[in-house]
Amino acid sequence: MDRERRRFLLGIGRALATLALRDVWWSEAAETARQTEQASFPPLERERVRTQHLFQELLRVAALPPEMDVSLSVLDRSLNAFVYGGCYEKRRFAGLPLDWLQKPEVLISREALLLDSGREEPEITAVILAHEIGHLQKRLERKTSCHEEKARSAQEQRREEFDADRRGVELLNALGYDGALITKRTLKELCNRVLSSCHAPRRAHPSLAERIMAIDAITHASNASR
Repeated sequence: MDRERRRFLLGIGRALATLALRDVWWSEAAETARQTEQASFPPLERERVRTQHLFQELLRVAALPPEMDVSLSVLDRSLNAFVYGGCYEKRRFAGLPLDWLQKPEVLISREALLLDSGREEPEITAVILAHEIGHLQKRLERKTSCHEEKARSAQEQRREEFDADRRGVELLNALGYDGALITKRTLKELCNRVLSSCHAPRRAHPSLAERIMAIDAITHASNASR
């Protein structure tokens, strides 16, 4: 009786081990197939796929209101990225004035996406998206009208660029990146590509060099507090 029971249990153990190995094989095969499929895409389409996945992960850690529907669009223009919407506009419903939230959207150019082409990790895209979602976080916290957003002074807009960098670093850290490191690395690369923006600030934007210095200050303050 004991011998039969041992045989029975041994048979169950072998069957479970076989199933476990098969699950591992299927999981590895599926991941390999996904990577192979992505690798076969044209460069722009491959970056679109990676960017959409990264965008959803950043939205998750950004802790936006659960009902907030934020979309991502790719622009056919030169190196650029920005946030549209996320502010309130006046509309009338049944004759009554209402504050209507303009659907938020993050827009990034094809040229920006292709900066990561051929890289194992889309670091530059991660930094750009995290920065723009940082802008969106601030805009949603303010709950201001779209008219007020457009009327913000150049000084306010400059301050918000630094704030979006800080928020972006925090979002990247939440995803397991070294947020400060890859943000500085990205800004330095952009500095090399867009020399006109490296040391010369625009009316409503600090220079890339100023933003790098601000990230350094955040890093030093963080290290000093430990």
